[in-house]
Amino acid sequence: ASANKITTYNTIVNAEAVFIAGGDLWDYVNYWKDTKVEDALNYLINVKKVPVGGTSAGCAIQGKVYFDAKFGTVTSTQALNNPYRNLVSIQRNNFLDNPLLLNTITDTHYNNPDRKGRHTTFLARMSKDWGVNAKGIGVEEQTAVCIDESGLAQVYGTNYAYFLQQNGLGPETCVSGTPLTWDRSNQAVKVYKVQGTAAGINYFNIADFNTGSGGAWWYFSAEGGSFIQNPM
Repeated sequence: ASANKITTYNTIVNAEAVFIAGGDLWDYVNYWKDTKVEDALNYLINVKKVPVGGTSAGCAIQGKVYFDAKFGTVTSTQALNNPYRNLVSIQRNNFLDNPLLLNTITDTHYNNPDRKGRHTTFLARMSKDWGVNAKGIGVEEQTAVCIDESGLAQVYGTNYAYFLQQNGLGPETCVSGTPLTWDRSNQAVKVYKVQGTAAGINYFNIADFNTGSGGAWWYFSAEGGSFIQNPM
């Protein structure tokens, strides 16, 4: 009820910036989706064009594709071993509307715990279920990705950010009850890994998902539920 109050809407639309804290991700989806809070946040993103960001759960809802945690969190091992288990619950194009994050799913705490495997599984599901060119942004702790209006994503902090994109064909095996295989000669997902800095001098351009500076290209893949990562 509070999320549909006009006073709540007015408070948010008058903001000069919004930062969404971590917490229970499903609470954000369950309480804010299809309410005035959603309308207000999308107004800030698309009309007023002020910074809107978040950490942990607050970052997870930024992409136009998002993991909703409806049935709780999911580990990389769980997702890789069955990409259609109920814990792997993702939605798209029905919550925050950031055009720069079309067909893009975010994930955080990338190094604690390791979420590369589950993130790769999310992309596999996106490719298989919706036929999209799946993309992702993963962020380690003590690190921030700041994206400007042109799509330039600068990486601040002490650890790494990862920019994932489907590299050609979708998964070979992505079905319920069976471990994920998305190998494509160990090149299923192309990844630009960027070291954060205090000044944010290293970057990646998500407008073309191809150009960057200060990073290195990697590949992510999965074979029979086992996650594989290799430098190019």
